Amino acid sequence: MTRAELTAALFAALLAAAAIGWALHWLWRRAAHAHAHDPDLHSEMAELLHATKLERDQARQALRETVERMTAERAQSESRLKAQLAEREAELAAIMDTVGDLRRQIAALRAGAGGDAARDAQD
Repeated sequence: MTRAELTAALFAALLAAAAIGWALHWLWRRAAHAHAHDPDLHSEMAELLHATKLERDQARQALRETVERMTAERAQSESRLKAQLAEREAELAAIMDTVGDLRRQIAALRAGAGGDAARDAQD
């Protein structure tokens, strides 16, 4: 490759780079200015942001209220179940006392009946 050919190749490369740079700059400015000249877009985006923040706050409040309601319901349910458990435990204790009394009565009756049979056999 001669010096002239090298110079021509470098010139063509630089010219292509400058043309591509100019085209990209033109596209960039066109895209950037398209949004800058639309004030309705900015107000629309601001309204949308405001509405979204309100919805977020409402959702947070609804979540907070739901958590409080569920906590209260859980506490009520827990106290009701504790009361039922205490009632069942009292019933069980009463039944166990009755069963114990009946076992003692049966043992006394068997002991009494066994003693009567032994006396009858002696007579």
